[in-house]
Amino acid sequence: MPKFFFHIRDGGDLVLDEQGIDLQDVEATFSEARASARDLALQKAKAGVWSTGEAVELTDSHGKVLLSVPLQAFLSNS
Repeated sequence: MPKFFFHIRDGGDLVLDEQGIDLQDVEATFSEARASARDLALQKAKAGVWSTGEAVELTDSHGKVLLSVPLQAFLSNS
């Protein structure tokens, strides 16, 4: 089963997911990335701390970015 990593982009900074997660397929991985971004956006909105440059970046085990989900997409709809 392939391993994927969900890093947090905060402007120019990148907080690395050191553990990663094993997921069955790419679609499951994309769904997990969107859910993670949504949850993080809601947490930050409740705390009143967020910036427009924040995103969840999904990478494969080689470090290739497969998907970037900006938190702004969820915050602007709340």
